[in-house]
Amino acid sequence: MFDSAKALAFENVPTRDEIKEAIFQTLVTNGMFDNSHIRLSLTRGKKVTSGMSPAFNRYGCTLIVLAEWKPPVYDNTHGIVLVTASTRRNSPNNLDSKIHHNNLLNNILAKIEGNNAKADDAIMLDKDGYLSETNATNIFIVKKGCVLTPHADYCLPDITRATVMNLVVEQQLILEERTISLSEVHTAYEVYV
Repeated sequence: MFDSAKALAFENVPTRDEIKEAIFQTLVTNGMFDNSHIRLSLTRGKKVTSGMSPAFNRYGCTLIVLAEWKPPVYDNTHGIVLVTASTRRNSPNNLDSKIHHNNLLNNILAKIEGNNAKADDAIMLDKDGYLSETNATNIFIVKKGCVLTPHADYCLPDITRATVMNLVVEQQLILEERTISLSEVHTAYEVYV
């Protein structure tokens, strides 16, 4: 969030401690201790006039803490069904995936494709047809004794992804972050999201 705010020229960004306090206050106030999901949004805040210039936001950022009830979505005992979407993940030429943002229209369009195919989620590819992520999650494949995941050029290098990658290394498994073709996904020993 802090890197994204810096890349987008946000000013007066709340500190980590202020963000933590806002999260805990929201959870406690709403009695949300299990099966909840937190979505943070940081806006430039109130503007002095209409227009897109960041200079019009002179009052500092606004932090929005959205706490949602989120019981388990998938049946983890039987696996999930994925379909490959024709909708591609945004290219870093247009919108860098390393900037966390709310412009997820491509992901929503991919999810619609998944829904229409009666799948749980949709695999998204980059502009060259290589694996990126699903419409909602990072993706990992197991092939020839290695855990593979795409470079973070077309997927969000988020906390969950970093945690999974760290767990793979802690378990002394081989982790490769590289370009992955769709045929490698089809022939993988295991795929997880």
